Amino acid sequence: MKIWVLATMLAVAGIAAQPAAGASDAAAQFGARQMVEDISLSPDGKSIAIVQPTEGRGSALYVVSLAGAPELKPILSSTGSPDRLDYCRWATGTRLICGIAVFQTVGGELTGYTRIITLNADGSDMKILSERSSTELLGVAGNGGNVIDWQGDNKGAVLISEYHLPNHSTGYILKNSNEGQAVYLVDTKTLERKAVEPPKYGGIDYIADGRGTVRIMAVQPSTSNGYKGNRTTFTYRKRDGQEWLPLSIATYGGGLSTEPLAVDPDLDVVYGLENKGGRTALYKIALDGSMKTDLIFERPDADVDGLIRIGRQGRVVGASYAGEKRHAVFFDPSLKSLAASLSRALPGHPMVSFQDASADENILLLWAGSDMDPGRYYLFNKTTKSLTEVMAVPRSWTRPSSQRSARSLSPPPTGR
Repeated sequence: MKIWVLATMLAVAGIAAQPAAGASDAAAQFGARQMVEDISLSPDGKSIAIVQPTEGRGSALYVVSLAGAPELKPILSSTGSPDRLDYCRWATGTRLICGIAVFQTVGGELTGYTRIITLNADGSDMKILSERSSTELLGVAGNGGNVIDWQGDNKGAVLISEYHLPNHSTGYILKNSNEGQAVYLVDTKTLERKAVEPPKYGGIDYIADGRGTVRIMAVQPSTSNGYKGNRTTFTYRKRDGQEWLPLSIATYGGGLSTEPLAVDPDLDVVYGLENKGGRTALYKIALDGSMKTDLIFERPDADVDGLIRIGRQGRVVGASYAGEKRHAVFFDPSLKSLAASLSRALPGHPMVSFQDASADENILLLWAGSDMDPGRYYLFNKTTKSLTEVMAVPRSWTRPSSQRSARSLSPPPTGR
């Protein structure tokens, strides 16, 4: 097994020495930020983007070329005050998309906004991907949007869902239809924008299928006092249809119908969470018009709270839940078998979680670790059946000898 010790390179770069002055302070060590805040694999499987914490609240983006000896390059950094680097993912094999949040005090009140930027893997040609603000807009766009489909047209364009504000310049007629959540196909190189879904008043989100088609829309109507209500209505489109059809209604704080999370275009279903016996379980609903609903996974002792997705299309391969520690359950038979085999083969039998994959899913980026071990990142090549250690996560917490593995405790029966 070939080993690339990137942790040492990161330490030399000055971002793995956290905390510095209080290194002997167990509380400071235990409260340190996680050393890998975000990690992703390029579509061609030749590069990795890593977001790591720096001094204070700061973060930095590093790109690792996997061709030959690993080469670590610092690309982008933020101080954390007022700007914060949240994530970075690959739009193509040479271009990245990053999310940035900015928090400022204006007029004595803390305000914040987010923006999406795009840049080359060497840090050049940085541009703002979010729709630019204008003095003609009636308001300020606090949310810079989010990428809902990284596949797009497969040529470096992505689908972005963002809130569209009306304007007040001469020649425009203001209508509610000019305001709301919209979807655009945006080219990450030229910034050319093409409307995919027009602004929907009351709309709050969309879900695409990973192949450039929007399938789910979420609408949260306002109440009579102008505030958002506690009900969200979800609608869907059939595979080749344009009509929005009713899917489910989620009432927050008063009961939960199915809350859609992701679409599988091959199975033509949507995965979602729904209450079952006081716990949250994972279901899938057919999007062919039949609304056939199947229970996929549940736990009697915990809420299922997330999906495990990999690759360019965000393919759903499993689910996760938190008990005494985080657990991963895989639905994909090949990945389930691979995770079990790797866990048995690796020292300490760690939990294995797949983080990302190349476009053809031949190269898998995975993490293996436990509540006692911050873990290591590996690349697994399906063709060659080879496992390559990419990085050992630096240990910024207390000594393992002073910790014990987490285990669940169940109260004894009361006899009633």
